[in-house]
Amino acid sequence: MNSGPGFNLDKRAMRSESERCRLRKTAAGPLRLASLFICLFLSFFSNGCVKEVPVYEPADMPVSLVVEQLEQRQNHLFSFRAVGTIRVRGGKQRWSGKAFLLSEFPDSLRLEVVGLFGNPLLYAVSDGHQFTIWEPGREQAYQGLASSGTLARLIKFPLQDREALLLLAGIVPPWHRVQAKLFRLRNAESFVLQLENKPARLRQRIWLEGEDLIVTRVERVQDDEGKFEATFSDFVTIDGSFYPRSVVMEGGQAHISIRYQQIAVNEDLDARVFHLALPEGIEIVPW
Repeated sequence: MNSGPGFNLDKRAMRSESERCRLRKTAAGPLRLASLFICLFLSFFSNGCVKEVPVYEPADMPVSLVVEQLEQRQNHLFSFRAVGTIRVRGGKQRWSGKAFLLSEFPDSLRLEVVGLFGNPLLYAVSDGHQFTIWEPGREQAYQGLASSGTLARLIKFPLQDREALLLLAGIVPPWHRVQAKLFRLRNAESFVLQLENKPARLRQRIWLEGEDLIVTRVERVQDDEGKFEATFSDFVTIDGSFYPRSVVMEGGQAHISIRYQQIAVNEDLDARVFHLALPEGIEIVPW
């Protein structure tokens, strides 16, 4: 049996080599784990965090048919009544509550907002010629010509009353003297209608879904800058037409979000509802 110095050196060398292998294996575990986490992170980033850009293709549907259908919806609606909740942010205005909306087209409206405990917060009324805005508890009410836009005066909204009322019902306002183009989203039953008024440098895009061409979004841009956007969701069918129960409108300095619980269309409304009888002693301030 070899027991000399050379044998002892070999044993020490073997133990040293074995120790190095053990250390390499011990160190390799955390490195492999770290590499796995890096791979998973990169995979998640590339698949989940990078937003896919939608691809628009020329649609195989005549653009005139889509424009005609939108015009039919505009002409079909002559009154709109709804109850829901509203949240408004615009300029210095900040309020929310239960909303009662009455509108008769083209430009008559009555909006009442009630607080959590049933206390009235706001009245905004227009008969198409004159608007009146009053917040109960204040000793002043504001009146002016409806041509300046009731909502535009109230919350700095970039829309005239007719446009605003149609959009609050999920209807696209009419545009005239425009160039129209229709695109289909690849791999989806979705369309985008683009309307452009080049002299005014205005462009409007309308997103439509499915065979019924339900309007889900309207975007208006002027001079390549975002100007206004409305989104619609949670649709209900009334008399063969689709109306959104959720409406969000943003533009200028304003944001409106409405959730309708009740909707009624094309009812005969008493013209007197578009006149606001103010309490005695309220001062009228021209606006």
